[in-house]
Amino acid sequence: MFERYLPFLVWWRRMDSTTVKADLSAGITGAVIVIPQAIAFATIAGLPLEYGFYSALIVPIIAALFGSSWHMVTGPTTAISVLVFSTISVRYAPGSAEFIQCAITLTLLTGMFQLIFGALRLGALTRLVSPSVMTGFTAGAAITIALSQIGPALGVELAVTGNLGSFSGQLQQTMSEINPFSCLLFLVAFLTTLFLHYFKPGWPVYLIALVLATVIAHAMNAQAFGVVFISPITSVIPPVSVPFLSSGVIRDLAQGALAIALVGLLEAVTIARSIAMRSGQLINVNQEFIGQGLANTIGGFFSAYASSGSFTRSGVNYDAGARSPLAAIISSLSLLLILLFGYEMISYIPRPAIAGVILMVAFRLIDLRELRRVFVTSSTASAVVLLPFVSTIFVGLDFAIYAGVLLSIGLFLRQSSLPYIAKLAPDPETEPRTFRNALSYQLNECPQLAIVRIDGQLFFGATQSLNEQLRDLEELFPQQKFLLLLLKGVSQIDFPGADLIIREAIRRRSEHGALYLTARRRQISTSLDDYAVIKAVGEENIFPGKDAAIQGIAPLLDRSVCQTCLKRVFRECKDQPGPG
Repeated sequence: MFERYLPFLVWWRRMDSTTVKADLSAGITGAVIVIPQAIAFATIAGLPLEYGFYSALIVPIIAALFGSSWHMVTGPTTAISVLVFSTISVRYAPGSAEFIQCAITLTLLTGMFQLIFGALRLGALTRLVSPSVMTGFTAGAAITIALSQIGPALGVELAVTGNLGSFSGQLQQTMSEINPFSCLLFLVAFLTTLFLHYFKPGWPVYLIALVLATVIAHAMNAQAFGVVFISPITSVIPPVSVPFLSSGVIRDLAQGALAIALVGLLEAVTIARSIAMRSGQLINVNQEFIGQGLANTIGGFFSAYASSGSFTRSGVNYDAGARSPLAAIISSLSLLLILLFGYEMISYIPRPAIAGVILMVAFRLIDLRELRRVFVTSSTASAVVLLPFVSTIFVGLDFAIYAGVLLSIGLFLRQSSLPYIAKLAPDPETEPRTFRNALSYQLNECPQLAIVRIDGQLFFGATQSLNEQLRDLEELFPQQKFLLLLLKGVSQIDFPGADLIIREAIRRRSEHGALYLTARRRQISTSLDDYAVIKAVGEENIFPGKDAAIQGIAPLLDRSVCQTCLKRVFRECKDQPGPG
């Protein structure tokens, strides 16, 4: 019981000197990586830089202790930062005291939603959401991020809006105010990250770009030419905060908090599963929900803003040799030590350099290879990508994620409600007797008996489609009054599904035919008995398999039809008198 609610007890027992050394090395590497990320993500979220560090210090420790993944690192992320900004900026000015207070409250609400999802064990629902939703959403978020950094890159003030026409108009009006020194520092940072990502991907790319741009800025005395620098960080120790939970604030932020909770969980589960495929670890999705929920809930009381699993930090953590969640904890503690002795140096970084780094982050969010594969191979997946992408740019981020998730689940339910049925016939060229798709293999069918295989679930959402398909087959072959339903491919039957079978049996008898079933699985046989299907169909009309069914049904067919039949589809037909 303790291990179920305190998962760190499981991996803590595995610790030895080798594991600790590996985690120590990976943790220090992660601390260096997170510095430019925390700066960039806090900027995207519209928060003072220190709040990015608060999140990178507190949240990873809680998630490491209570999450399921041994390698995923939680903290500020691009998508979550954009959602935080879009949720609060419509009400308060970014960076203001009210904005910060709402961001902290939003973190608590996000964590509470995630805890509720975990407590209700809704982790399985993440399987219903297509990865294409996140692909489209992150691509749209990348465009939003890029637009938000054009102003700092050019050294002008631009209000980012969802209306691209309005934004273009603002940009044209400020063209004469562009600061060439800001543009130079922006290009230095951006091109440095681009070059190093291509040629030295294992290096701390963002950190090097910021250091280089900072050195150049101070060498040319950029501040004298109007270049904006980052405001000094007031403290690196996360202060205790009290989220403001009035009914009005909760009402204003609840919708955004739910969207952030969903995106955060989808991000975290995706990362945890992808790393688990490499490490061989089994992931408990519901426990991951709990870990993310606790991290954000507790983080809300220590000035952190909403966070989730980080693709970059988790990948670096695993590649650096991390053996357990201790690496994430060491990373946070190492970051604290670095900030305690060097936080004053952060104020020397020019703002256009941050824009260059953030633009590179946005550029790398767009998975062009995945987008190309989706658009080439699947029109359905293309729609799932395009809806959140277009919604993100023209409507809003929270609406985009709701629309993408609902479309993904809707398509899944639509697919589930369309059970596959196929008419079968024995292949005379096979021994022992094998039944194949009669249409695909152009096999002869019995003029009296239709053999239909059903694959899928016979639940309330599928009954109408199945009934329509059975009626279509009956119109094409009206002489086949007898029907054998093969339920081997049926995984589940509910009351409406059972009722459909009962009504089909009654209708067939009224037309001087009959309905027969094969049900080999115990679960299906039990459901047939529980829903009174066996009683309605007749126990003598239910068989364990196809061969037994044909042997039992053949003697019951209309002999006058058999005497004129030339097809002799079944072996049992040889015992029947032929034409003439």
